[in-house]
Amino acid sequence: MRYLKLGQHGDDVRALQNKLKTFVPEIQVDGRSGPKTERAVRVA
Repeated sequence: MRYLKLGQHGDDVRALQNKLKTFVPEIQVDGRSGPKTERAVRVA
């Protein structure tokens, strides 16, 4: 498991975003960790 930080981008972020779609369907899977991804992590 890797630790991800706000502002990171790449395949690891994309994989996380795909998993988060289960909890937050409106999240964009763009491979960039921004405020929307951070909020989705908190919801999940």
